[in-house]
Amino acid sequence: MGLSYREIGTLLGKTKDSVKWMAFKMRNLGFFSSTLPKTTAVQLDLLA
Repeated sequence: MGLSYREIGTLLGKTKDSVKWMAFKMRNLGFFSSTLPKTTAVQLDLLA
């Protein structure tokens, strides 16, 4: 693939951090899911 181990580690770290951040956000915004599912989906698409 042409990526160094350091670059792969950085990518994996960013992915892991963003997954943790998204899980945190989704838990905090979980009570919106019943009233604003479309808005939440759009926000997740924008943040992805």
